[in-house]
Amino acid sequence: MHGSAVHYGGKAHNLIRLQRHGVRVPQFVAIPMEWWGEPDPTKIQYCWKSIASECARMQSGADLVVLRVSAAAARQAIRQHAPLPQVREIIRRWIADTADQTTAIVRSSASSEDSGRVSSAGQYQSFTVPNTEAAIVEAYREVTAAFFGDMAVAYRDSRGVSQLGPRMGVIIQCLIRPLVSGVVFGCHPVSGDTDIVMIEAAFGFGGPILAGEITPDRIILGKADFSVRSSVLGTKSFREDVRAKGRRQRSKTTLASRRSLCLSETQIREIAIAYAEIEDLFGSPQDIEFCFARDGLWIVQARAVTATGRRAA
Repeated sequence: MHGSAVHYGGKAHNLIRLQRHGVRVPQFVAIPMEWWGEPDPTKIQYCWKSIASECARMQSGADLVVLRVSAAAARQAIRQHAPLPQVREIIRRWIADTADQTTAIVRSSASSEDSGRVSSAGQYQSFTVPNTEAAIVEAYREVTAAFFGDMAVAYRDSRGVSQLGPRMGVIIQCLIRPLVSGVVFGCHPVSGDTDIVMIEAAFGFGGPILAGEITPDRIILGKADFSVRSSVLGTKSFREDVRAKGRRQRSKTTLASRRSLCLSETQIREIAIAYAEIEDLFGSPQDIEFCFARDGLWIVQARAVTATGRRAA
């Protein structure tokens, strides 16, 4: 697998680099961007150019209704056509190689996603599905169609990213069933201080943290020596877990678990060491998703910090 973002998109490119560096990431496969959109290129390209044209006219009062209609037509064109044979072959090989897995995550990896310029966080979609060909193919369609979501189109326009340039790759990834999940920032999201590492964590899956639905524990460390500068208990009022067929289930946490940090001192230090290695690899402050399962620490993804301020999901 080539590691270039030109072939696989920003998120997959980062995962490939992490894997080659020996960082423990969940097993995954990346579907190249070159294979996206080809089932009906004429219709999709027409919609694509219409979107770009409307965005270019925004300053002179472009019709937002026309923009949304073009985006919806592109989504429909993708959903109505079967993926290319090469895509199905990758999915079939994935299922054969992960026969012991019952659930998979299908995630976006756009060319403009998780880059040093823009993150596109929260603009595309991920799906937790049964690890079957039918379920993954359907999720693949939805992930690629989300490239033309109204919010995604508006986000690219607001960041000055050409609507004609980006492409959408897709990642299929093994589901890790975490005891604790969280995010790590290589700078303070408000002050921009790059001398600290900030960890936010809660029980179960990290989705509620990213969506701002739960208040996680927050630990701030000095980046030079990993000394704890502050720690604040979050409410951690519920946890989210994945059950059969990718179904997500939420349950209340106990009073005892809410009264203590969800990470041990050993785990906090392990995260800090892993973060330092990843920042050194990429050469800039990173925004990392992690989880602890029964078999230890996993790094789910890493992206460059693009700006200070609270991240999106």
